[in-house]
Amino acid sequence: LFERIAQLTGKNLPLAMLFQAPTIEQLAAILRQENWAPAWKSIVPVQPGGTNPPLFILPPAASTVLNFAAVIRHLPAYQPVYGLQYVGLEDNESPHQSVEAMATYYVDQICKFQPEGPYLVGGICFGAHVALEIAQELQRQGKSVALLVLLDAGPPANGPTWRYPRRFTLDHFRTMAETWREEGVTTWLYRRLRYRYVRLRNFLKPRKKYFEDAFAVHLKAYTSYQGRPYSGRMLLIQS
Repeated sequence: LFERIAQLTGKNLPLAMLFQAPTIEQLAAILRQENWAPAWKSIVPVQPGGTNPPLFILPPAASTVLNFAAVIRHLPAYQPVYGLQYVGLEDNESPHQSVEAMATYYVDQICKFQPEGPYLVGGICFGAHVALEIAQELQRQGKSVALLVLLDAGPPANGPTWRYPRRFTLDHFRTMAETWREEGVTTWLYRRLRYRYVRLRNFLKPRKKYFEDAFAVHLKAYTSYQGRPYSGRMLLIQS
């Protein structure tokens, strides 16, 4: 939809704008403004109302804060929620190369937005690792972290030992055989071909290429990240 809007109007709206202008009428009003620019840099109001300290939350790798559209339905209206948008998903942006660099950047953004604690931080999947490092950095600065939530996070200390395999092993063949037994060879083959087709198509679409490039950077950042023991309390939620 936003690619079509850009083609017709020449204006590239950030995808997170759907939280601010979720209707056609509201999007049209923004498009009519001459020099419109988003009011945020990386902190996107997802559910800005409420009396509690705000919860700052990060999506999975190379994903936008739109991932939280379903999450906020389960949170009370008095809990403000702000999504931390990854740099590198929009035009002319270079993604941060490491989890530590992301955390440093977001801590600066968060402290400008909320100068004093207590801070509530969370993340999903890859975002959970960035949230962990944000909490570490806030503590190093002597700030209070009241809540650290990790959703579907893998072990944060794998570091460079974890890699996508470069060659097939017996375990891979066992996994493939199990998949074939459950889904059938035809279904498995279709999914693999469709995955390859989607990757090729993404490289031919400018906006989707940003996501492909950002995912590659985030994967490298994850594999090189070495999480350290955290002195505060954390809440780990696994699906």
